[in-house]
Amino acid sequence: MTLRSVTREGYTLTIELYAAYNHIAEAEALAQIREADFLTRLNDLHTRHMGGEFTASKLADLLGIPALNLYDLLETLELPVRYY
Repeated sequence: MTLRSVTREGYTLTIELYAAYNHIAEAEALAQIREADFLTRLNDLHTRHMGGEFTASKLADLLGIPALNLYDLLETLELPVRYY
């Protein structure tokens, strides 16, 4: 799988999770989260989380997705997962 397809798949999953978690339509979620902004924000938050600045639950909250789906998203994006 290419980096671009992994990124696209992760972005699509984020939009679905964000829309469901926040009780909004996916079109509205797309308007709120642009792909370029999403990647920048995700990388920053993920780096801080991996450094121990905050918990996985807080990371999910900052991303606006359910904590139960965070690991699915990180694995989809092929990002390291920090287990406690």
